[in-house]
Amino acid sequence: NATFTVSLSASSLSAVTVLYSTIDGTALAGSDYTQTNGQLTFAPGETTKMISVPIIGDTVTEPTERFRIVLASPTNATLSRAEA
Repeated sequence: NATFTVSLSASSLSAVTVLYSTIDGTALAGSDYTQTNGQLTFAPGETTKMISVPIIGDTVTEPTERFRIVLASPTNATLSRAEA
């Protein structure tokens, strides 16, 4: 799995939510990784959440491939960086 850490710059007194989804780059959903999307919910006081994306392994030698995680529609927060 590829694991991404999503962090708040400071804890909040309210729940914070943000949507996430994977976007193809040179790596393609279905052949290189499993397309993943959902919602993260930070409880009051929490500052870190993880997103795990399953990687589809193969035996073919390939150059480095990339995909992105995109964050959108935050509630009770603003995004300083919307993708990784």
